[in-house]
Amino acid sequence: MSDTRKRRADSRASPPPKRPRREPQITTRSSGPVTRPRCRDCSDACKKAKRHIKESNFLCIDIPVCLLYERIPNTSQGVILSKEQRVNKKKQLQSEFLEKACGLRNSGGGILLVHLVGLSSRDRHPGKLDEFTDDLLVKLIDDGTLFVDCFTKQWLDEKKELSDYYDFISITVRPKNQSVVTANFMTKIPFDSKIEDPRASNIHGLLSTRKTFRHKAPLVRGRGRKYRLLHESRNVQHKAFKAEKGNEKKLQSLQRDIPALVQYIWKDQRLREYITSFSKLDKGGSYFFGVAEEKREYGRKKYVSIKLVDHGINLSRRDLKALKHNLIEKVQSDILCCSYDGETLNIEAHDLVVIDHHLTKDKNYVIEVAVGAVEGLVFYDARGPSSFAIKEGELKRITCCEWFNTFKAQG
Repeated sequence: MSDTRKRRADSRASPPPKRPRREPQITTRSSGPVTRPRCRDCSDACKKAKRHIKESNFLCIDIPVCLLYERIPNTSQGVILSKEQRVNKKKQLQSEFLEKACGLRNSGGGILLVHLVGLSSRDRHPGKLDEFTDDLLVKLIDDGTLFVDCFTKQWLDEKKELSDYYDFISITVRPKNQSVVTANFMTKIPFDSKIEDPRASNIHGLLSTRKTFRHKAPLVRGRGRKYRLLHESRNVQHKAFKAEKGNEKKLQSLQRDIPALVQYIWKDQRLREYITSFSKLDKGGSYFFGVAEEKREYGRKKYVSIKLVDHGINLSRRDLKALKHNLIEKVQSDILCCSYDGETLNIEAHDLVVIDHHLTKDKNYVIEVAVGAVEGLVFYDARGPSSFAIKEGELKRITCCEWFNTFKAQG
């Protein structure tokens, strides 16, 4: 720690010069309050940093400290974030941070200025920001390079000329040469107990082995209530639709709002991700919505294991038809299938998935989405993998075709 830093940490020392505080503007939307990007302090900091730091690329991001420190509520303009809003906002910021760091890695490197909005001038502890950023930055290292050789953090005010900017941390992002790094592959790989994000080596393996399948058509597995015997595996996933304590109203409202229910199944309950995972398996896989895993005691020694319970979902025939139709439309609009060479495969939604329903004893419905195997890569974003570069001074998403060409070349 420098002498300057020690003096500032001393409660008896004079605080650094203060800029007029500008709180981020908060707008209330359906997804919760959203901080507007690029506040005036960020613009000023970028301009001055460009004059004193020898880097070609500069990006900036606002991160309110209230999202890093759990005990500090966001009271900006009287707005208090709920727990759900905090989670959503944090995910949004993590995505934005990852995209900007990815853009710098793919564009010769540069500086990512993190504006810790609301930071006290006497707080010099960067630990919470490290927790927020480090797991994200690791995703941008796919060649075995050490983290410390790719990224460096320091307080921006450690430079004498930038001493006014005590609430900024500068992250130096070093470039990934002659290749492309990916913020999010927008596809999943299967395990027996879960699905996960692939590593770059997994994608290289898929593209090089060019896996083929004997059984590609979707296979409906749950007819005759056979889904009750199908425990979760690489080919099977169950999702409950059962109200937990305090969650009853949300589920009741979803049953009355089919578009919202579709979005809940598609995104919140990860149907889109499981489609991409099942597509990598011979005979594909099945996703059951309305089946819960519950604990049950077995044997004389009363050990606890899992049983399947089909609560299902209570829908009218009309709403059931609308739900199945809207899910098929989601597959058609949001899923992208590409060959191993990166060419778009014109696979219709009805050929990729079959959506069936099964009646429970209580006359509710279990929804089954049977997914077929695809000889290629399936993405849950119609734009393909999420990778970025800085072009003409702006952060731009790399097209799917450009990504494939660059990614295959580095393999």
